[in-house]
Amino acid sequence: MSDVIKSYLAEIDREFKTGKATEHTHRPALKKLIEALDGGIRATNEPKRVECGAPDFVLRRDGFTVGYVETKDLGKSLDEAEDSDQLDRYKRSLPNLILTDYLEFRWFVDGAERQRARLGRIGKGDRIQPDKKGIDETLELLQLFLESRPQPVTTPKDLSERAARLAHRIADIIRAVPILRPRRIGGDYTQCLYSIQSYKARGSIPCLFDQTTSSRPFSPPGCSH
Repeated sequence: MSDVIKSYLAEIDREFKTGKATEHTHRPALKKLIEALDGGIRATNEPKRVECGAPDFVLRRDGFTVGYVETKDLGKSLDEAEDSDQLDRYKRSLPNLILTDYLEFRWFVDGAERQRARLGRIGKGDRIQPDKKGIDETLELLQLFLESRPQPVTTPKDLSERAARLAHRIADIIRAVPILRPRRIGGDYTQCLYSIQSYKARGSIPCLFDQTTSSRPFSPPGCSH
C-alpha cells in the first residue's frame, strides 16, 4: 500500500511544480488514492450540499456514507482552516471527517481530532520532500478513517453529546431557511429556536435522556410542537 501513497505524492509533486496548480488540480489524485486504499469506496468530488454546507468529497460504500473530506490548497495553513466557521459547522455535523491540504491529514470523529499525519513538506525548488515515517502514519490514518463505523449509544453521556450535536444541526437548518426565521413567523417557532440556541450555548440537552422512555416526541421547554 505504501506504493499507492508514493504514486500519489509523485502526482501531486508533478502538478505542483508547474506553478499552475490550484486546490482543485489535486482532487483527482486524492480520489484515486482513496479508492485504491479501499476498493469498495466511491469518492465523489463536489457532491450535493448537505445541511451544514458542501464538503469537497463524500465517501460511500454500498450506498451508505462512510465519511467526508474537506480539501484546502497545498501549503495552506490547516490551523486557519480549522478555526473557520465552515470547519466548525462540519465538525459539529459530520461524524467522520478529514481536513487536508493534500500533504497533511487531520481526522475528526464526532468533532474531536482523532489523529493527524503528514506525508511530507514543500522543500527547495517547490519540490515535495516525502517523510518516510509520515507515509506509514498517513496510511494508517486513512485506513482507520475508511474503516470507521458509527459507535452505538451506550451511556447517558453519549446520548447527551449526540443530542447536543443534533441541536446544533437543527439550529443551523432553522437559521438557513428563510420561512423559519423568527421575524417571518414568530410565536412558538421563535421560542423553539431560542430554546435550541440556549442548549447550543450550554453544549448539552439535560432533559432529553429523561424523556427517552416516554412515547411522546421530545420538545424543548416552551415549544408546543
